[in-house]
Amino acid sequence: MDRFDPKDEEDIARLENIKELMSVAEEYPDLEEFLENAALAEERDLVKEKGKCVTLMTLHASKGLEFKNVFMVGMEEGLFPHSRSLMDREELEEERRLCYVGMTRAKENLCLSYSRRRLYFGSIANNAVSRFLGDIEESLLESINDY
Repeated sequence: MDRFDPKDEEDIARLENIKELMSVAEEYPDLEEFLENAALAEERDLVKEKGKCVTLMTLHASKGLEFKNVFMVGMEEGLFPHSRSLMDREELEEERRLCYVGMTRAKENLCLSYSRRRLYFGSIANNAVSRFLGDIEESLLESINDY
């Protein structure tokens, strides 16, 4: 961890990825089981039938593309918008623009989801719903509470 500069944006992202990997790995009793599960997940990702697959991508990568159905997950304060952007107005507006990019990728259906509780970097987090959902006119939303 000492190799990373906490002031460098790329290093901050790397540290977050490492912390998330550690959080996921804690769910497995040993390294072999963790790696086996990761390998199976990779195999599943390689199996695709035309028109019957899910494409995971960042919002940046989605620019200029359209999909019949779009699912945006993690619509929670601290995740989207990201916690680093909450104190900087320009960063927050960039996050808002990215949210708009994601929403406008949907041709027919857009599903925005959030979690009431989640395991986040090894801790249970109870985040508020993203402020970006509050920007959407209520008549355009259909709420499904399935828990």
